[in-house]
Amino acid sequence: MPTRLTRIVIHQEAYTLIAPVKPGHVDAMRATLARMNQPSVADNPLLPFGQLQRTHFARFIILDEGTAHDGTPYPASLLFSTCYDPPIETHLSELLDVGEAGLRAAFAHCEGFAENASRTDILVFLKAVRKTPETFYVGVRGRSLLQIRSEAALREHIERFLDTTRDPSSQTSQHTPKQLRERIQQDVLARQAELGWAAEPDPAETRLQKLWDYRWFAIVIALVLLTLFAISQVIGLVSLGVLMGLAAGAWALLLRRHEEDDRANDPLLGAGPEDNTDDINKRIKRLAEFEDFGVNNQFSSLMRIKRGSFRKFTQWAVLTAINFAARYLNNQGRLADIPTIHFARWVMVDNSRRLLFESNFDGSWERYLGDFVDKARAGLTAVWSNTVGFPPSKWLVQEGAADEQPFKWVARASQIETQVWYSAYPHSTVKNILNNREIHRGLFGEMSDAEIGKWLKRF
Repeated sequence: MPTRLTRIVIHQEAYTLIAPVKPGHVDAMRATLARMNQPSVADNPLLPFGQLQRTHFARFIILDEGTAHDGTPYPASLLFSTCYDPPIETHLSELLDVGEAGLRAAFAHCEGFAENASRTDILVFLKAVRKTPETFYVGVRGRSLLQIRSEAALREHIERFLDTTRDPSSQTSQHTPKQLRERIQQDVLARQAELGWAAEPDPAETRLQKLWDYRWFAIVIALVLLTLFAISQVIGLVSLGVLMGLAAGAWALLLRRHEEDDRANDPLLGAGPEDNTDDINKRIKRLAEFEDFGVNNQFSSLMRIKRGSFRKFTQWAVLTAINFAARYLNNQGRLADIPTIHFARWVMVDNSRRLLFESNFDGSWERYLGDFVDKARAGLTAVWSNTVGFPPSKWLVQEGAADEQPFKWVARASQIETQVWYSAYPHSTVKNILNNREIHRGLFGEMSDAEIGKWLKRF
């Protein structure tokens, strides 16, 4: 472990690459990605993800070819995505340093990638085909991979130290909570080479850094207010209010019209577990092969966005609002009161004709979807009611995901196979990471006896 936590990260970022696969190369692509799972994802010879020091999660997925609403075909594509500690230039350089052979092997099957590409060419390619997610959620804001691993090691060390206090012959077994904390502090300080960083304040918690991270929030709010003020000066405040009300009313009426039309015209609406049971069971069995390897799990889905500019705009607006909330409001371990999601992203792909969703979470798939239904059904419905086959909705956020079994069926039916998935901490939950953070924060500094007692219960 380092003597100092010099890597300061206020907000982790998402990298998403989507590149068309050359015609006839899908099978070869699958074979290449299969090699990345041998002998394990972390130490495979092509792209040994375990050597990456800034990547929390990563995945490769082949998006199968399909047909748009208007009959236009879209080709098979390769998706490569990561959750990483910025800056992006350092992240991409590290990917090449560790896994250039794997990146070359995978991208050799993609359009626009030259067989004899130089390192500079690869970096240009990685940036050129990058897609910015409409929404990106970070479960534990401001924790770099270095911090997460270091704080886990700190907790494990202190737990080993505390094990000695359970021996009646140990002197520390008779200490008060305050004295026991002091003994822990002394033990940590005595191990400068390994744990010297733990005596320093949390590097991601300075007020100036927090204010800097919220700069775009302040800028957007200021621009909105200035725009509204300028319009009100031209047409009057009352007229502005009337205009905004009319716009909202027109949108609501259009929404209800589309929702009623969907009930009559969505070809997949009303499908459920009784439909294509054998195919669904085979699909679930195949998808389950990539689940439940540790406490972390992954989920990826791809759904068609309903046709028309109204649905595309509504989809974009909903995702933009969720992205705002995810970055500035729900950023301390809970997304809509769900405490198990490490990272999640929504991306509108294929010229906004399909919606891609990726999630890295704790626990089983069944519990994960159950949490969404119980705690975030309105948000779920707001997002996916704009996609084909989702249970019927009303006023954007009502019904929809509240119909639990049809919703879970749609989730499984839309789920896509993840060929390669990597977690940098497969045995750490969001709860674990937050607990380790509080152990680090409470190790030094002034605390009352009651606070010390509460802190010791974290072990």
